[in-house]
Amino acid sequence: MAGGSGAWGIDIGQSGLKALRATVADDGEAIVAEAFDYIEYPKILSQPDADPDQLVRDALQEFLSRNDLRGDSVAISVSGQSGLARFIKLPPVDKKKIPDIVKYEAKQQIPFELDDVVWDYQPMPGSDEEEGFALDTEVGLFAMKRDQVVRFIRPLVDAEVELDVIQLTPLCIYNALAFDAIRPSEAEKESGKLPASVVILSLGTETSDLVVTNGIRLWQRSVPIGGNHFTKQVTKELKLTFAKAEHLKRNARDAEDAKKVYQAMRPVFNDLVTEIQRSLGFFRSLDRAAEISHMLVMGNAVKLPGLPQYLEKSLSMEVKKFDRFNRLHGLSVLDAPAFKENVLAFPVCYGLVLQGLKLAQLSTNLVPREILTQRLIRRKKPWAAAIAATILLACALNYFSHWSVWETFHPDNPDSNGVTWGNTSKLGENLTTKSQGHVTTDDSQQEDLTRLHELGSAAVGSADGRLLWLELLRAITESLPVDMENAERKIFTADEKPFEQRQEIYIDRIESEFFQDISEWFTDVVQEKYEQGRSVRMIDDDGDELAASAGEAVEDPSAGAVPGDGGVPPAGGTDLAGNGMASDGMASDDEPIELTGSGWVIDIHGHHFRPQGEPGSGPQYVRTTLLEKLDTGSVELPMGSGNLTVRFTLREMGISYPYLLSGNYTRSKRVMNPNYKPPDDGRNMGGLGYGEGPGAMGIGSLGISATEPAEEDPNNKRYYTPARYEFVLQFCWKQLTLTERIDAREKDKAESTNIASNAGTGGI
Repeated sequence: MAGGSGAWGIDIGQSGLKALRATVADDGEAIVAEAFDYIEYPKILSQPDADPDQLVRDALQEFLSRNDLRGDSVAISVSGQSGLARFIKLPPVDKKKIPDIVKYEAKQQIPFELDDVVWDYQPMPGSDEEEGFALDTEVGLFAMKRDQVVRFIRPLVDAEVELDVIQLTPLCIYNALAFDAIRPSEAEKESGKLPASVVILSLGTETSDLVVTNGIRLWQRSVPIGGNHFTKQVTKELKLTFAKAEHLKRNARDAEDAKKVYQAMRPVFNDLVTEIQRSLGFFRSLDRAAEISHMLVMGNAVKLPGLPQYLEKSLSMEVKKFDRFNRLHGLSVLDAPAFKENVLAFPVCYGLVLQGLKLAQLSTNLVPREILTQRLIRRKKPWAAAIAATILLACALNYFSHWSVWETFHPDNPDSNGVTWGNTSKLGENLTTKSQGHVTTDDSQQEDLTRLHELGSAAVGSADGRLLWLELLRAITESLPVDMENAERKIFTADEKPFEQRQEIYIDRIESEFFQDISEWFTDVVQEKYEQGRSVRMIDDDGDELAASAGEAVEDPSAGAVPGDGGVPPAGGTDLAGNGMASDGMASDDEPIELTGSGWVIDIHGHHFRPQGEPGSGPQYVRTTLLEKLDTGSVELPMGSGNLTVRFTLREMGISYPYLLSGNYTRSKRVMNPNYKPPDDGRNMGGLGYGEGPGAMGIGSLGISATEPAEEDPNNKRYYTPARYEFVLQFCWKQLTLTERIDAREKDKAESTNIASNAGTGGI
């Protein structure tokens, strides 16, 4: 760590950069705030048109231009959903063996190779020790993927900022509250009775952190709801731009129609309360003896008018704002208007400063070991310089030794045969010049060949590209289920063939969106939904019942359910085991094409009339027909002129990762009977057909009805209202031309031939 007397805590969030610098007070009990900074980004990092890396770099550059970090330790935080936290109860064991036991537990708890993660551990407060043995020891294990750490700290490394601490946001909050607000009394410590726990809700921009602690024990979870969800809901309901919706959200009470704004945000309020209730219910199931006294809320999103009151009423729990620091002094900072206005956003920085000053209860650190090693090397530079000088001296002695040998073979000195080294050297130089000429000619010809290949590919690609969208539409059409009894596409009435017996899916519309980098769409949540949909289809094929498709509740709130079936959505990108870390890649052998570069995301909005509650209906029917074909089907396409056709799988065409985005049953839409005959009771005016109500104008020879008939004939219905299941499915499409598909197929064929040949010859 740096040798300065101060520490900086920097919180790089989704909406802004917060920083706080403090030193230890003279009494050693409190800390003194020396400086702070709050820089709000022009755009939220998660907005579609935002460049997160550039926004963070600009904010960091502005921060460094206004503050000097030299001589101080620097600590930063990372989002809780980016890391993994586990708490392990150890049996009575020799204290010296704890590192080995923790390493073994880390291999079991962390779903990645230990070389691919940065991890650390620490015994939690409250552990006992007797005669070198640890009793009732609880160890906190914390980890984060190495590539995520490197990506997160890259802007600071580029700015030449030396990092001393990287800590998860929930642990920063725990350190801040354990030091400042939640401290067990001496009586509680002596009696051994644990104090009541406090629920801490830190509302962020995209996600929120929920921490339950009594100052000793700790439980935390990331909630996938933040302040940005309120803005998006206002944007959706009131048809506003994101900027206007954000302004209206922050000034909801001053709006012309404040009630309308709150009604627009009500679904997000309800979702937030539901997530908190589920999380607290899960916590109580783990620790039934724990008592919860009240809730502390923090984060600038808490400024939303009425939010604390709504939480207090909905949760039946006292809710307080964490708007002051009891053990933080320094009037120059605490009385600053900017600090007062954003005090709710500084608890994370407060916890980081405490760890930088070595006053925090949890001191785990996720800084990669190689960075610490490089820093150690820099401290050893004087010794390295001395070693380098010694090596230089040895090289000089070696040089003079070789120089004496060179002098023996001087170019003008002939050998025993009278040949001078100078003539031999000239011959070598001539050969080198000739060789270089051949190399230059070859390089020029290679460039010409490459240019011709590029021209040919461009010409072929232009011809193939005209048909790509037509081929996509044909692939979708071929994937639709076909009613074998209705091959001629005859229009049946509901009496001739009921809707629920028709093996058909109807497409209402198709939407598309282009991504310059398709990996922005392919998130961990999309991959998890796709994998869950595949597993459900496999169970469907075996004829087993699907508990997940019926929308059964899930005990652990961090575990996911099958999307589109009424289950619980994944919380903050957790994996199937609820570990709080996203899964990396597919586990299947028939993995789809790698999603890199540009591509299209296709949305299909459709419906079917299979009845609710029966086998093979609802989402199951969509999965086992249209989704199954999009994932594993094929289509026959024309190839060149004439009648020549070739069959491609949809994956060869670039279609991958289809999954059911949403779906539900509705009876709100009626279907018109094409064979309806209005009664001939003198109320028809003739010539224009039927309509939607009294006096409506229709088409054909059914006339204009002045009034509705008193009673509808059950054998001659005007409308049917069948059970209608509406759904939206989504998949990725990378535009692969015919030439690219054929080349890929030939390449696979050649590789298969080589493998078979090697197998037949014993692998020689």
